[in-house]
Order: sequence, then structure tokens, then C-alpha cells
Amino acid sequence: MQGRTALHVAVDQGDVNPNVVNILLENGCKNEKGYRGDTPLHLACRNHRINPEIIPTLLKNNCKPNEKNNEGRTALHVAVDQDNVDPNVVKILLENGCKNEKDIKGRTALHIAAGVPNVNPNIIQDLLEYGCFPNVKDEKGQTALHAAATSKYVNAIIIKTLLKHGCKPDEIDSQGNTPYMNLIAGDYEYNIDAEGISNENPEGRKKNLSLHLCSDLFDKPMFDNAVWVISNYMKITE
Repeated sequence: MQGRTALHVAVDQGDVNPNVVNILLENGCKNEKGYRGDTPLHLACRNHRINPEIIPTLLKNNCKPNEKNNEGRTALHVAVDQDNVDPNVVKILLENGCKNEKDIKGRTALHIAAGVPNVNPNIIQDLLEYGCFPNVKDEKGQTALHAAATSKYVNAIIIKTLLKHGCKPDEIDSQGNTPYMNLIAGDYEYNIDAEGISNENPEGRKKNLSLHLCSDLFDKPMFDNAVWVISNYMKITE
């Protein structure tokens, strides 16, 4: 493919041997941008079968950890966007200076990770512990908690982790919705007592919170648990 070096091709292979990468680097292959502005580090982080040892090898050979591709994404954005990424890959990036930068849509790695179905909770924990700010908003005015609340598979553990690290459940996005509102909106009837909850229809905002809302979520027990976590947290912190 145009714009790809041998190093791009190597790290894009499922189970490339780290020795191959070392040989290429030792013989002058550079960490250049290729197709879509991806560096070899971007491609390695997109490869869910990559040997984690390859990541520090690239970083030690002048692959800038915060280089952005055409979507404004760093290697950290790319890594956390993979369903089955090895949490060690994310931790290595964080330990080597990858920052919680914004992409062209204003999303940080925390935004993306929080919205990934079945994300490993350790990834969320590591991002927060390495200084990813929990209440940063994207171009839609949404925080990571909004992303978690609208994920295909709502995970109460992720929501609880975000709340414990200071994510605000009553933060309003550009549509006037809070994470709590998004959490209970969808395609099946769901009853919840909204009385006394701190984000009940903020003045001048879209009034779409009701007792019977719907959801397109597939794991109802996990969804119910997530609703309980966030609603009780809000009642406690009024």
C-alpha cells in the first residue's frame, strides 16, 4: 500500500517476531508516517496480536509517543479503541509519556476507552491514574461518563470507576443531556424513580427525562446495575 515502509508492514502482521522489528530498525528503517498518517507505533497498537515487547522497542527508536495521524489520534487513542487490546500495551504507552491528547473530534483516550464494549476495567483505571482528566468534554460536550453510559454494553464497573475518580454524573452535553439521562434512554421500557435526583431537567435544557424511557442495551442485568450505581451516587452527592 502506498506510503508504507517495511516497518509499517511488519508491525501490522498479527504475530510478528520482535527480532524482525529490531533488524529493520538496526538497518535504517525509520518511524515515518504512512497511509492515513499512521506511524509504525499506531499500527502496532492497532494490532491486537502484537507482542507488547515491540512497543518499547519502537519508542526507544525515535517513534514519538504523541504523534498524531490524520484523525488527530495518537497511539494511545488507537490502542484503547481495540476490543481486546492487551492492557500491558496501554500501560507501556502511559509509562513512556503518551498523553491524554484530543483527536479531531475532541475525544481523549479516556472518552474512547469508556465507550468500547467489554473494555478491560484495568485500562480505565490506568488512564485515570496516569492523569487523564475525567471531565474533559469532546466537541459534543460529552465526557467519558457520557461515553460509558451510551456504550453498546453498559458496564457498571466502568461507570463506578469513573464516578470514583471524579466524573460528574450531572454534566450536561451540547444536547442538554447528562450521562444519567443517556443511560436510561433507549428501546425498552424501564421504570426508575427520578424524584430528588440532582440533574432532573436542568433549567433551560431539553426536558427528556421521564419515568418510562427505553434502551438498546443487550445486557439488562448489567444495565440495571449501572442505573442503580449512577442514580444512587447522584442521590448521595446532592
